[in-house]
Amino acid sequence: MDIQITGETSGREKLKTRRVVQRCAFAGMAAVCLWFLRAPVLRLAAWPLIACEPAAGAKYLWIPSGPLEAFDSPRCFDLVRDLYAEDMSRKVLIVRPAPERIVRLGAVPDFETVLRAELARRRIPREVLVVVPGLARSSWEECRCLKAWLHERPADSVCLLCDRFASGNMRFVLGQSAGVDELARIRVVSVANPRYDAAAWWQNRSGVKAFVGAWLAQIYIRCHGEDVVQDDTWDPDEYERSIR
Repeated sequence: MDIQITGETSGREKLKTRRVVQRCAFAGMAAVCLWFLRAPVLRLAAWPLIACEPAAGAKYLWIPSGPLEAFDSPRCFDLVRDLYAEDMSRKVLIVRPAPERIVRLGAVPDFETVLRAELARRRIPREVLVVVPGLARSSWEECRCLKAWLHERPADSVCLLCDRFASGNMRFVLGQSAGVDELARIRVVSVANPRYDAAAWWQNRSGVKAFVGAWLAQIYIRCHGEDVVQDDTWDPDEYERSIR
């Protein structure tokens, strides 16, 4: 009886060991496959962040100013120069952002001043710039200003230029802010960031930070929606009266 029990126990241990070895081998094979396929897998993970559409036929080139666009690349101005050279009837479109306190104090120039300087550096005439009426405190408000402007111009189309990993988020904000007719006349063109290659973002620290930040922004925007923007104007006299 003892011999039979010992034999059954030994058989169970061998079967258990075999299963562990099989699972480890399967996990190892999966890890090797993922290693060799890491490039297409990681590239696919960035696909929802990118919206890229053709600029052909668009009369206006829209350069947004909100923080969502990660607008800090000279390549965007270079692309404006190239697109303007293709068709000199094109115009550059902006929505003025509501001036922040540091701008009101004169410490830094406003967005329009910086934009005009960049266009002049690339020999684009001043009259090419068109300013949409209104002041925007966020990307959502900027899209609504553009919607109202496009509503009065049913024959015009706009090409939006923004950072590559922010383009998908901008397309979502446009979809939530603009009407169906206006949305059909807005094309999103993603601009490559010179600090990293979007097709190999995992090979660069800046690319990893941009990828993670864009995904967090996308999750937040889709779950939370538009933030309530607080007015940052501050009147010292009003503040003293409020604490008396």
